[in-house]
Amino acid sequence: MAIQIPTNDHAVTYCQNCGAGSHCGNSKYTQFKDYECDGGEIREVITCSHCNCKKCKGNYIQKKV
Repeated sequence: MAIQIPTNDHAVTYCQNCGAGSHCGNSKYTQFKDYECDGGEIREVITCSHCNCKKCKGNYIQKKV
């Protein structure tokens, strides 16, 4: 189960790498909840290491993850 945070921005641009809303300058993390038999913990996973949208296209710095 993925948890998404709604935004109030009506002119949202989308990342061409992951399809999520723009996350310029930051990595995109998604939270998942484990099954109860696996402990039921909430985990964060990197789903996209850098944004590639119309706002920041060509203006990113390669970050080591």
